[in-house]
Amino acid sequence: GATAPEYGNVSSDFVKLHETTLGSDTTTVSIDGHFTSDYKHYLLQLDIVPAQDGINFYMRYNVGGTVQTGNYYRGTLTGSERYSSGQNYGTQGSQWYEAYITGHSGTQGNNDAYGGANVTQWLYDPLDTTRYTFMNQVHVYNNNANNNIIQGFGGHCWQQASAVSGITYYTSNGDFKTGSNFNLYGLK
Repeated sequence: GATAPEYGNVSSDFVKLHETTLGSDTTTVSIDGHFTSDYKHYLLQLDIVPAQDGINFYMRYNVGGTVQTGNYYRGTLTGSERYSSGQNYGTQGSQWYEAYITGHSGTQGNNDAYGGANVTQWLYDPLDTTRYTFMNQVHVYNNNANNNIIQGFGGHCWQQASAVSGITYYTSNGDFKTGSNFNLYGLK
């Protein structure tokens, strides 16, 4: 018998398809051209930091490599907020025409000690041309350097039945900071 661990074949059911780590501050990050018929489900993992104080993070879908603007985005973010004083708040936010990643309870905090957000997003079948594109997410971030933590979840809908080729992330009024990391995984 074997005396050491034995490993089987690694599954191709969960595969990293793309990674971007910023080498300098930038206003937008586009992850495009990685959606294929090989996968119906996609997971995006973002570890993002603002280069300036007091901004929020947003996203838009790409079709054929082009960012889609217009009045077709709908979504909600909800969650809870905890202050260092012990106060708790349940907060809600909704957006029309923008796809918020953060911002249901204030902007991102200080870009050094407090800043940044950890976001996980799930996207289902972005190449489907018979229905709208839906995304779910969970997130956590500090708010406005006030030593309060925001945790939440949300959903986005782009009300167009078009094949989505990618996602472009952007900020409300600044840059993503050097070192921010964007990962895309395919799930069968």
